[in-house]
Amino acid sequence: MTKCIVLALIFIFISAPTAAQTNPFTLEFGKPYPIKTSKEWENKYGIPVELAFFKVPMDPGAKLPMFNDFSLYFLTEDLTVHGAQAERAYSDWESCESASQQAIAAAKSQIPDLKLSAPHVYSAKKLTLNLYCARVETEPFPMLHFSLSLPR
Repeated sequence: MTKCIVLALIFIFISAPTAAQTNPFTLEFGKPYPIKTSKEWENKYGIPVELAFFKVPMDPGAKLPMFNDFSLYFLTEDLTVHGAQAERAYSDWESCESASQQAIAAAKSQIPDLKLSAPHVYSAKKLTLNLYCARVETEPFPMLHFSLSLPR
């Protein structure tokens, strides 16, 4: 019995994703994600679906401690990585803005050629980063939105 547990733990350890694969700044956009989902994606909706997603734990090396995880978006046609998106609610606007500035600094440290191209939109090479705080009428708290993706 203990041999089975040890073998199961070894399998889990070997098959676990590495930190580099869960950092949104080091994803290989436009290429298939190296970790397979537990079940192959299939379109059950009967309508064209361009993007699908799954949750990924946030690598501490991403320097985005405000997010525990993010959604990895992939193109359903060829299963290639299209983007990463995360959001978090804050108790007040100042906390949200402070976290936004921390996230911008983290992004610039990992994507050195990142430049502001429009309000709250940064661009580098073929990537676009949308990073902003917003308050929606129906939500009582401001939300920090993070989205790093290939342009559509």
